[in-house]
Amino acid sequence: MQVGGNNYLVPVKAVIQSESDVKYGCLDAGLVLGKMEDAGNGLNLIILDACRNNPFARSFRSAEQGLAKMDAPTGSLIAYATSPGKTAADGDGKNGLYTQHLLKNIATPGLSVEELFKRVRQGVAGDSAKKQVPWEASSLIGQFSFAGGEHTASLPTATSTYSPYSPPAPAPAAPAAKPLDLKAEKKRVADEAAQLKREQDELAQLQSLQAEKARLDAERQKVEQAKLLAMSPGPQKAPGAAPASGSPGQTWRDPTTGMEFVWVPGGSFEMGCGSWGGECKDSEKPVHSVRLSGFWLGKYEVTQGQWSRVMGNNPSIFKKGDNYPVEQVSWNDVKEFITKLNAQGSAKFRLPTEAEWEYAARSGGRAEKYAGGGDDIDRVAWYTSNSGSSTHAVGTKAPNGLGLYDMSGNVFEWVEDVYGSYSSSSQDNPVVTGGGSYRVFRGGSWGIGPGGVRSANRANNTPDFRLHVLGFRLARTN
Repeated sequence: MQVGGNNYLVPVKAVIQSESDVKYGCLDAGLVLGKMEDAGNGLNLIILDACRNNPFARSFRSAEQGLAKMDAPTGSLIAYATSPGKTAADGDGKNGLYTQHLLKNIATPGLSVEELFKRVRQGVAGDSAKKQVPWEASSLIGQFSFAGGEHTASLPTATSTYSPYSPPAPAPAAPAAKPLDLKAEKKRVADEAAQLKREQDELAQLQSLQAEKARLDAERQKVEQAKLLAMSPGPQKAPGAAPASGSPGQTWRDPTTGMEFVWVPGGSFEMGCGSWGGECKDSEKPVHSVRLSGFWLGKYEVTQGQWSRVMGNNPSIFKKGDNYPVEQVSWNDVKEFITKLNAQGSAKFRLPTEAEWEYAARSGGRAEKYAGGGDDIDRVAWYTSNSGSSTHAVGTKAPNGLGLYDMSGNVFEWVEDVYGSYSSSSQDNPVVTGGGSYRVFRGGSWGIGPGGVRSANRANNTPDFRLHVLGFRLARTN
């Protein structure tokens, strides 16, 4: 299906309830094309017969028809059952109209790839009175043809040469089948079994190493926290006695939960995606001036241990240790956590506003593509390329310029605001509380690519939405 101008392949058992689920529950077709290009094959064929309308368009904010156009990587051909943005007919038989003509022509011996899809296009256009016209995007640089033979359970294989095109010669008669070499077949099966055993052993070793690394990460985090406690001056003041304001770099620790907060000095900045922000989205514009008062913000994302001490449970999918970020929590769950936490002491806590979050992530409003990292994403963020498909203990990447950790990556973070379009006018301490029901979350996660962990990236969903990439951090009410 097409969502937001991108094509996604939907797994058979995927549970898609809202538009934002598509990015996490489906496979981006662009990723498939990228992997094909990386493989360096002489020929890649992608045939998309199911050019359907988005079945969820009525409940989605976008309603694109059919599939979006995709550029074919070098040495590839993408074949659509119909033109981009159009939908394909199912037909009356076992197969759709496009597949009927594809199967009819693909068994022709020596037929070039281009001629094959030309014949399919002619047949489909004729049978549909030109209501459905197949389409291809090609960057093939050699001459490719199909070996031929009657199609049964499988399709003929493609052959290739890099010589100039010449008309296909008649296919030679198929050679007589050779008798089975039982000894050679036994050796082949034995070799495959040995190879499988080696791969299973390597997988077991890798899983063992990953488990040991996770244990070491947790132990290292405990040591770091013990060092901080050992270096802390004397008894802490009562939460209510903590200063309402601070100085740059000053921290404060909540004695109830052990959460540490960093003072974020007030100031003005240009909110939204500027020229420094990479590939900006429409939802990140226009850039507008915002002035903020100083505030206290959590040094780390709220952890599973801190959540458990307040709520008495742990909803996380990745239950790997107390110092890992809590996830699988909705905006409503977070509000319940804050209510219970605020009842335990004199200090009061809240979610940061979206403006406060972006200002803090960008180290006080600097032009930072990633929070504290400039363009060096791996130094500051856990994301798809380095996370190993899991969360990591908080604070194990480098902090940003304010001493805040994991503002880019690890888990998305809920903020207070209702989602809405940016205004071009300047604002003082803005927070959006009406005009919709969807709530904003920011920062990206372990399960998203570089574009999703940019400081300017915005995401949103319903207040009851839970996912194992979604957590939060707190601000302290001054």
